[in-house]
Formats: sequence, structure tokens, C-alpha cells
Amino acid sequence: MSNGLPQRLRHLLSAALLLCAPAWTTLTADSVQTRPLAQAAGAGILPPAAHPALGTLADDPTPPASTIKLVFIHHSTGEGWLADDHGRLGMALRDNNYFVSDTNYDWGPDSIGSLTDIGHWWLWFLGPKRDAYMAALLNQSGQRSSYSRLSDDPGGENRIVMFKSCFPNSQMEGHPDDPPTAGPNPLQGNSEPLTVGNAKRIYNDLLAYFATRQDKLFVVITAPPLAQGSTDSQAAANARAFNNWLVHTWLASYPQRNVAVFDFYNVLTSNGGSPGVNDLGAAGGNHHRWRNGAVEHIQTTPGNYSTYPSSPDDSHPTAAGGQKASAEFLPLLNVFYRRWVGSPAPASPTPSATRTPTTRASPTRTSTPALATRTSTPTRTRIAPPSATPGRFLAYLPPILKGFRFQVPIPTATRPVPSTTPIHGLTPTQAQGTVVIQRGLRGDIADAYIWQSSPDYTGDWETLYTGCVGPGRKKTLLRFDLSSLDAGAALQSATLCLQQKTDGGARSVHAHRVLRDWDETTVTWAGFAAAYDQTVIGAFSAAGEGLKQVDITGLVAQWLDGRVPNQGVLLDDPGALTDENEEYWAGECEEQSLRPKLVIVLGGR
Repeated sequence: MSNGLPQRLRHLLSAALLLCAPAWTTLTADSVQTRPLAQAAGAGILPPAAHPALGTLADDPTPPASTIKLVFIHHSTGEGWLADDHGRLGMALRDNNYFVSDTNYDWGPDSIGSLTDIGHWWLWFLGPKRDAYMAALLNQSGQRSSYSRLSDDPGGENRIVMFKSCFPNSQMEGHPDDPPTAGPNPLQGNSEPLTVGNAKRIYNDLLAYFATRQDKLFVVITAPPLAQGSTDSQAAANARAFNNWLVHTWLASYPQRNVAVFDFYNVLTSNGGSPGVNDLGAAGGNHHRWRNGAVEHIQTTPGNYSTYPSSPDDSHPTAAGGQKASAEFLPLLNVFYRRWVGSPAPASPTPSATRTPTTRASPTRTSTPALATRTSTPTRTRIAPPSATPGRFLAYLPPILKGFRFQVPIPTATRPVPSTTPIHGLTPTQAQGTVVIQRGLRGDIADAYIWQSSPDYTGDWETLYTGCVGPGRKKTLLRFDLSSLDAGAALQSATLCLQQKTDGGARSVHAHRVLRDWDETTVTWAGFAAAYDQTVIGAFSAAGEGLKQVDITGLVAQWLDGRVPNQGVLLDDPGALTDENEEYWAGECEEQSLRPKLVIVLGGR
């Protein structure tokens, strides 16, 4: 394709190739023939007139003429779906002229990004802090996952809000035909009890807010299905019935055009013969797509389980499943967008009814998929500290951290200072003082976590872990660049400092010397192969949140005088059991004072 073509035309041609001739699926000529489809039981082809507000408006699956800002609320499944080397949703959105931003774990005020279960949507869109959460969401323009996107931000607020719960939300109790819960809803703001009736009530309640925001398009992505080994037939049938209700019934009497549903669940319940081969373009199977000039939601393949599990006990969709979903979703998103902009002029937001505070529950965390090895792309950038005013990033921190600044910990009389450690083979100098090695301040650090449950995954984001998430152990790797230090200085002390985000309880986190080189963008559990010295060189208590310190003076002395190479430190919580873990801010954290640092005290000799 000629580089002389305008960027807009190149993107549209790329989209046509992605949607019409994907390279990731093998289809027979017969399977892609366009011919009338027999209606399957319970599956309908939905014309625009099926929606009371649409009248006879003709649907149009072509991309928007101008760039539209979109934000996607998700967790690990969404991360895999967006990734260029997995589900390719980011590229598909880019090539259809959407400027994409996203949220993930730990994003936003009160870390609301960690809460994406069905009951949590009440907090986002109706709860007592709704206005703060929505202000942050509509102004989010950063990336919290790795994917390609348009290079130019068109400015202004996000116009489209996509939101998705993860597959644990397909473990539904109750019965398929249960009506929405009447009276108080115990799921409101919580993860449980997740029943068909409670979930229907949550979504019904959301419409009251969405009706006041016709200046925004809200797109529900249904929760993906569970692998057969991770659920039971009753829960799976409930999930199927609930998602059919969202597609066919939920919006039947909603008079506006600014809400739409994509049935991610249904799309992932039929494949092309195995989890690694999809059935994109097949006449039969389970789909939600644009076909033969209409929106089609069809189920001809029986089954309510994921047909794209990463493994028998891992419900994260494979790349083939994600790519099928991307290709079916984009024409529908374009239809949803054009239906919306065909509406009357957006009304200004109107005040909502008084909201009752609720207790905020803990999020249901899910394992992160083992994505294929990532290759560098020009669009992948580290989350860097903002260059604007200091208050800009503080708006996205939990309130307890706003207005608080951690000071560089300097040893005092209350903390014994180790005796001077000479650096062997170097000529002593009079250099002295405190040096802080920290990303954005001096030198640089590499940091990542590795996870036993996803042995090919690289945890290179703004949160580090020790302990266990599920049954799988997580360990953190850190390496500090010491090249800026005076080679002739005498080392008095070296203290590794971290800001812990969660209370780990009465356990100890151990520090170990790393024995091999590693890269924070590619290191994995499988590749690292436990390459660290089992000797514990220091430890700190996992109890409580806030500043954690461990003395690693002896190891740093060996790095400085060349006795051992500087390959970093590994942190491990060996006493943690299933789902016992600690979280720490990583070098990607927007607030510099929360990033890991190595505080070195030098003294003349």
C-alpha cells in the first residue's frame, strides 16, 4: 500500500482488510457464501425498527468521518482483547477512526478501575461518588494497556464509554427466567450475591443515568463465558439467559439511542474446531455481527461455555476468540454510533435523584492471560509522569494520598546506620551525602512481576506484587541504575524503599540477589526460571500499608566494587497462601514519590 495515500484512507483500507479477509481464521469457500440464514430458536436478526426510538432510520456500518474519542473500562480479558498480538481490538478501533483510551486495575479516584463486576456499575454510574468517577473517566486520555491507537488526540471528552465485566460474572445463581429484583438490591455496589434477578435490576437502574447523558454513547460488552471446567450447567444457562435479556429485552422500552449492547459472551461460544481456530464469517455458529445488511444475533451451535479458553481451567479467551470478536464488533459499533448521532441534539446532563451511599466491596480479581510474546511497536509507551501541573495526576489518586508527600528516608539516630563499607579496589574520595535512585529523579529502575499461574506473562505495569493471586505465586523484580555514582565513594548504607498499597498481614517479605539479566518488558516466570540466590539478604513486614524499607547495603557494595554484577533484587512472600498477597506502586506510577527507590548514603573516608 502506497505511503502516499492519506492516513484516513490507509486506515479505512486496513479496516476493510481486517474485517473482510482476516489472516487468523481458515474458512472454506462454502462457509463464507452470503445466503439467507434460517432463524435459530431464540436468536433474531434485529432491524433498527426493533428499537422503539429508531423508527425507519437505515443502519450504516461505515466508520465515523471524523475521529471519535472512546474509553474502555476493563480488566485482564479486555487487556488481551485490545493487544496487537492477541485480540487486535485496539488496531481495529484505530482503523475505524476511534481514538481509544482505557482503564484497568487501580485506575482513577479511589482506584475505582479495580471494580468492574456487575454490581460495581452502580458505583460508577449511580453511587455517591459518581460525578467524580465520571469526570475522571470522560477526561481519561491515557493507555493502561498495550495496544496501537491513533497518534493524534482530537481533544475534548470521551464521547463513547465501553464497559465490560470479566468472566467470573458468568457464574450466576438463580434461574434463567427470574425477573429483575424488586425492593433493595444486595448486589448494588458489590460483587455478590450475583443472581439473574439482581443483575437485571442493576442494568435497569443504570438507564436512569444514561437517559440524562444523551451526549454520550454507552456500550455494554457482555461478560465473557467461563470454561466448562470452571462453572456448572445451571450457572452457564443463567449467564446465557441474562445476556440474551440484555440484547433483546433490556432496551425494548428505553426511548433513547445512546445505549447499545455487544454480546461478547455469545461470540465466544462457538469456534472453528478448536480454541485456536475461530468461525469468523461462517454461516452457522454463534455470532453478533453485521450480516446481509442487518444486525444479526444468532445461536446455532449449542453450548453455554467458552469455546476459546486459554486452557481447560483458564477462561481468558485465546487470540482466535478475541480476533473473531474484534471483527464482528467494529461494524456494530459503527452502527451504534450512527444510530446515536442520528438522534436529536444531545441534551445537557440533568441532575439525578438523591443517591444513597453504599459499602464498597473488593473487586473480583482474575488472572491475567498469558499473551504471546510482545514485540515493540512505535505506539507502546511507558506511563510517564505528566508534564502538566502537579495537581493533574493527584486527581486520580485515592483521597488519602492527595496532599501527602513521602519524604526521602534518611537514616537518623533512631535507625542504626551501618558502619562504612569500603569499596574494594577503588581509591577513596571525600564524596558524601544522600543519593536517591528513582525513575524520574536520578538514574532509572527496571521493575516487573512474574506470575506462576501465567508463566508466559510479563507484569510490566504500575502495580507490583508479592504473595499469591489465586494459587499462583507472584514475585517482584527490581534493578537500579548505579552508573551515576562516584566510583570512589565510601558506602555507608543502601535502603530499598517501596510504597505498599495493601495490608499483607503478619508475614515477612524477603529480598534475594538476582543471578541473571532480565528485561522488564519481556521477563516471565517461565523464562526467569527462579534465577535468584535463595539466601535472604533482608526482609520487611507485610503488615500495614505505606512505606516499606529493607537494608541491602551488603549487596549494593558488591555491585559497586564489581564483585557481583548488578542484576537486581527479587522480592518474595514465601509464607503467603492462596489469594494472600501484597501490592506496591511500580515505576510507572504517575506520582513520582510513590515509585520504588534506592536511597544510598555515601561518606568520605
